[in-house]
Amino acid sequence: MQRSQLQPDWLAVDAIVQRISGSKDLNPELTFRYLVNTDSYEDTLEIPVGHDLTKAEPGNHITVYYDPDHPSQVRLQAKGPKDGWLIFASGTGAMLLGIVMLLQ
Repeated sequence: MQRSQLQPDWLAVDAIVQRISGSKDLNPELTFRYLVNTDSYEDTLEIPVGHDLTKAEPGNHITVYYDPDHPSQVRLQAKGPKDGWLIFASGTGAMLLGIVMLLQ
C-alpha cells in the first residue's frame, strides 16, 4: 500500500510485527500493530527490495512513524525519499536518449 510522503512532524511509535507475507526477496508485505494513545491500529505495508528485514519476524518490535493528525497513516521510515527527483531525471534522460537513438 503506497502512502503519502512523510511530513517533519510524524511521530515514532513502537509496533509489533504480526506476520510477513510473501518472499523476503520480492517486496514482501509486513503486517504490524501499534498503539497511539489508547487506540490500537494494524497495518500492512509492502517492503521495498533491499530493505533490512532482520527484525521482521512475528513478535519482534519495530519502530514505525505515524501522522499525528491521522494516526492510521503510517510509514517505516522517518523521512520520505530525498533523491526522488534524481531517479525521475535519470529515467527521463534515458528515455529521451532511447528516442533519439531510435530516430536515427
